[in-house]
Amino acid sequence: MSATAEKIETENLPALPEITPDQWPAIYEGGDYLSNFIQRVRDEVGNEVPDLSTKKGRARVASLAAQVSKAKAAVEKPGRDYLRDIKAKVKPIEENIREFVRAMDDLRDQVRKPLTEWEERERARVEKHQTKIEMIKNLSGCIDGFPSYMLREKLAASELFEPTEFEEFEGEAATALLLTQKTLRDALARREAFEAEQAALEKQRQEQEAERQRLERERIEREAEDRARVAAEAKAKAEQEAAQRREIEARMAQERAEREAEAAKQREEQAKADAAAQAERAAQAAAEAERMRIAAEDAAKAAEEKRRQEDQEHRAAINRAALADLMALELDEATAKRVLIGIIQGKVANVSVRY
Repeated sequence: MSATAEKIETENLPALPEITPDQWPAIYEGGDYLSNFIQRVRDEVGNEVPDLSTKKGRARVASLAAQVSKAKAAVEKPGRDYLRDIKAKVKPIEENIREFVRAMDDLRDQVRKPLTEWEERERARVEKHQTKIEMIKNLSGCIDGFPSYMLREKLAASELFEPTEFEEFEGEAATALLLTQKTLRDALARREAFEAEQAALEKQRQEQEAERQRLERERIEREAEDRARVAAEAKAKAEQEAAQRREIEARMAQERAEREAEAAKQREEQAKADAAAQAERAAQAAAEAERMRIAAEDAAKAAEEKRRQEDQEHRAAINRAALADLMALELDEATAKRVLIGIIQGKVANVSVRY
């Protein structure tokens, strides 16, 4: 550490306190020591006007902050020691109280155990009766659409309950059982009437279906007889028509043979005439093709000459514009021409003329 830095650290700074264990209660359990100490440190360092433009000024600010941290540690460390000492003394007290509370709770539970066991038995007994009462009520719940045999089963199940078994809940059980059985009997009567009606309707439907099947069998037998009669008539007619077709086909075959012979003769004569005409057309087509070929070659030459002339004029116009632009850059005409020729010939890297 430099002499300047050492001087800065010890100049006008509060002395670090030395706190002994006998001072701990007075300092940390009340009084004005801590607030007075803070104010004294604030008074001694708060009047500093920091000069951050120089290295010495910046070092002064850092030194004052470090001294404040040291002063804080000098007071905080004994306080932490005092706190650990207090906790060490409190821990056995807490353990003794915890053991006392545990023993007293065990004693309380032991004294109350007979009552607790009775209450649990009583609660189980009451819950058993209430559960069975709910079972009675549930027998008549949501029974819409149940068949009669299921309703009879539910009614039989309800008869297994005896209200006298419910002790002080006998009245409630008797009422629930009475209402449930009435509901089940009413539902059973309605369901049996409905099922009887459905059975009658089903019997009527079966009789109607049997009659429909008898009529269907008779219809099928009549249709089979009709089909057999129609088939016999059709067979006879088909045999007659077949004989007529054979006679007509024989006559038509003879006529067709005569026509084919005449047609063959005409085709032979026509083939000769067609061959002569084809030869004449081929000669004319060859002459026309040669004429068109010569005309196409002449047209192609003329088009190529025109395209070449237009390309030359296009390139010349672009070259003249480029030469004018180069001369506008204060190049004389000869130099501008040499530069343009060099660009056109690809002698200037990364520069080209686009036609």
